This record gives sequence, C-alpha cells and structure tokens, in this order.
Amino acid sequence: MKKIPTSLDESVSILLEKFSEKDRECFKKTKDLCIYHHTLGRWIRNEWKLWEKSSVLLKWFEEKGLTHPDDISSVILDATQASMNKQEFDLDMEIGIYKQYWANVDQGEANSFHIKISKNSP
Repeated sequence: MKKIPTSLDESVSILLEKFSEKDRECFKKTKDLCIYHHTLGRWIRNEWKLWEKSSVLLKWFEEKGLTHPDDISSVILDATQASMNKQEFDLDMEIGIYKQYWANVDQGEANSFHIKISKNSP
C-alpha cells in the first residue's frame, strides 16, 4: 500500500526519497516550479488523494487554511525545493499568498492580483 503523508513534513520526506540524483539536481535549480504542475503536481494531487474530502493530508492543510488541491501541491513542491536547497520555508507566508489570491477571486479581482508561483520569482 502506498504511503499517503499526513503533513507537509511527511510530504517533503516522501518526495525527497523518490527523486533520483539527476532529478534532484534539476529540481533544485528550477526557477519556476509551475512547470511541474501537470506532472509531479498532478501525481501529488492524485496519489495523495487531495481531491477527496476524506484525505488526511487535505484535512491537515485545511486546518492551516489552505483548501484547494492545486495550491496544496504547489506548496509541497515549494517546500521540497526549499528543503533540497537547505533554505527556510515559511508555510504561513505561503498560505497567506493563496488566501489573498482566493479573496481577490471572490471579489472579482483575480486578474489584478499576481500570485507568487515560486520562491525564486521576483
């Protein structure tokens, strides 16, 4: 049976184990992690059942205020890259960015708000 993580830390640990050395080096240097949205991000969302309301990992993130599977997989990717590069990762800041994005969507202002895609984006 596949291990489904129950927290961000477990998610990062599992992903770190899955990377080959070549993939690890490529991922560490990637400036814009959105290129992984339809590949590794999709794998995270589907394999870890982020589309299912009963998902333990989804519930963990919902308790922190993050509810959309696309956002969650992006946060996991960002945190994994930060770990690989031995950088700090501020989960609360990341969640705040997504909350602001969705607040703007709710107010019909999504087009005027640019979400930070990656830690390395200006």
